Amino acid sequence: MKHGRDETLARESHGASAPASQGRGSRKTRRVSGANRTGRRGTRARSGAGEKGRHVRRSAEVRRVAAALNRFTRAQDAAAARGADLLAVANTLQTAVVVQRDDTLVHDLLERQLPRDILALRDALAKSPPGSLSEELEALRLLPDALVNWLGEQFGLAPTGATGGEIELPAGRLSQFDCDFDLPASPETLVRIRVVAAGWKRGGKAMAPPRVQLTG
Repeated sequence: MKHGRDETLARESHGASAPASQGRGSRKTRRVSGANRTGRRGTRARSGAGEKGRHVRRSAEVRRVAAALNRFTRAQDAAAARGADLLAVANTLQTAVVVQRDDTLVHDLLERQLPRDILALRDALAKSPPGSLSEELEALRLLPDALVNWLGEQFGLAPTGATGGEIELPAGRLSQFDCDFDLPASPETLVRIRVVAAGWKRGGKAMAPPRVQLTG
């Protein structure tokens, strides 16, 4: 009987101690759960701080990239402006070179009197009726006019003073002509002259004066 009571007391003692043990376990679980919540809050805080830091770094990188692009754009604009200036200078130099070349060619042509010879050939051919010349010369009848037109288109040269024309003027105006005679002493003296060779002008400027002779 004593043995039975011992067993009963042991069971009652075990039953009484179990809730206490379970209570201690529950408190421990609560402490662990609270620690977990605190850890999660700390993790979230650290995660938020890290995200904020990454955002700041990305913003700084974006600003650096934007600044680099702005510098590149300004440098590109400056290079384009300098390129346009260089192109303008090159065009100006090219124009100056072309003008100088044309001036040199015109001066050389007039010095050699080639334009005057072209007009003389045209006048000589015009004096011959069509068909009166050889076949070879007839083929050249239009050449002088073609050359005169080319001189006008290429260099702006145009003949002035019709060959054979006669005019009367004061001697003071003879400076406008190429005279093969001595000029009168008084500039008021009237003289009558005849054009024996046409002159040439370029852009309204006399380049070679007409050659004239006295008629009386």
